[in-house]
Amino acid sequence: VATIVEVLPSLVIHSLNTHDGGVPEWTKGVMDELSLSEETTMTLCTVWTNLRQLLSHDDKLVVKTVCDTARRVLTAVGPQSTKGTFSACFEDIVELLKKEAPCSFQEGLESVDEYLRGAMDFIVCVGKVLGPTFPSAHLEQAMGVLGELSKPHNPTEERVETMATIAGLLLELEGLGFGCWKGVLSPAIRNAFADDSLRLQRNASYALGICCKQFGTSLADEYPDLLKPLMAILEKEIPDNDDDQNGVAVCVDNAASSVCRMIIAVPDKVPIDLVIPKLLAALPLKHDMEEGKVVYGCLLNLLEQRQEDTMRFGSEMKRIFDAVTDEDSQVDEGIKEQMRRATIGLPGCKRKRSPQTGTRGGKKPVNSR
Repeated sequence: VATIVEVLPSLVIHSLNTHDGGVPEWTKGVMDELSLSEETTMTLCTVWTNLRQLLSHDDKLVVKTVCDTARRVLTAVGPQSTKGTFSACFEDIVELLKKEAPCSFQEGLESVDEYLRGAMDFIVCVGKVLGPTFPSAHLEQAMGVLGELSKPHNPTEERVETMATIAGLLLELEGLGFGCWKGVLSPAIRNAFADDSLRLQRNASYALGICCKQFGTSLADEYPDLLKPLMAILEKEIPDNDDDQNGVAVCVDNAASSVCRMIIAVPDKVPIDLVIPKLLAALPLKHDMEEGKVVYGCLLNLLEQRQEDTMRFGSEMKRIFDAVTDEDSQVDEGIKEQMRRATIGLPGCKRKRSPQTGTRGGKKPVNSR
């Protein structure tokens, strides 16, 4: 059955090539950018209907394949694929996360069932396709189920995946979702910070940073409480041999990026004199180099403003800038060059010559799982 399901996207693509001049180049969130032929519209309707029926299968692999296939259809057709019978299929895939579907009673060996991962990846994919035009009813349903899955009574690994899904979805919504803050997002993030799992704390830090970036001044009054768990993470001691992608260093990196997003979003609500010492002590980034644009961009901005609270930590800034601009640093070369130019403003720091070659940091998964 799983093999047959995997063929369904090819039916849609064949119809697009035959009746619509090929697979469209769609734009995120733009629903009326193109008009699909009647034949392709009917094919899509049939595909969504069949996928929905197969969600009741009792085999987890089949259900996971259904979720993956739905993502492939979405990615191929874009926003236009979310019309008609898509809505019912979306609702049923989200319902999988309640772990009440027939396949949920099949025993599995994974700490997190693959069909659950499939459903979570599908939800994020819808966000990538629809962006801020994500239907409010669908978003409320998805966030409600994710909120339940994030509660402490659920297995830790499931909560880790759930928090990554929440962050990944928010990243795509471009500010949509504030209505879910008090009922879902805030409790989920706070419960994650209270857990001993470093992976859960890491994903909570990342999710909080995205919330602060997307919701801006709406969260300003909560900054004092939101900063507390981040400050506690920044103070964690990093073992010398901490090379684990799930270790302390990665957790600290994400907490640092979250603090920087808070500073960027509402600088007046962040007590720079209290936050900067702990932030600088936790830098440079150890693993999550993709956060360099946010973290080092924040430092460069503070340096440009020449705030007294920042400038009196010139020696710490110099230590970080020296490490980031080192030839062996894995930070993006563009960021390195910005920091080389900025070092002239630091006490006792000489301008470094730009090396001819450099290395780039690797890209982490969008969901930061």
